[in-house]
Amino acid sequence: MTVAATLHNHEWLPAGAVRRGILAGTAWGLTMGLGLPVIAFLNCGVICLPDVAFTTAVSVVAGIATIGPLTALRPAPVRATD
Repeated sequence: MTVAATLHNHEWLPAGAVRRGILAGTAWGLTMGLGLPVIAFLNCGVICLPDVAFTTAVSVVAGIATIGPLTALRPAPVRATD
């Protein structure tokens, strides 16, 4: 009974972890998704809008799936107490 009560009262995710993970993953995905077509434009001189849309969508999903959990579940920073 004590183990069940301890597990029930334990906070598994800190407050705002999911929101922080989604925001970080989206920011990473938008940066990659819009940066890669710019590189293609510099090489070819043409931008294909369906390619930009697909690359951005895949990058945002990949960012949320990979960078999101890393950001959401990061350890708390060590703070010095005076």
